[in-house]
Amino acid sequence: MHWVTGVSHIEGSKLKLVFENQEMKAVDLQHNLEGEIFEPLKDLSFF
Repeated sequence: MHWVTGVSHIEGSKLKLVFENQEMKAVDLQHNLEGEIFEPLKDLSFF
């Protein structure tokens, strides 16, 4: 298992994750924001 040690916003709903081994990965959360609790995050000005 890897641990996330850093997160930064790229653009829109994309984030850059940094892991404990210094590996970096970009992820787009647009299709993962399902359900009522995530509704505010669909507004990119809030995200």
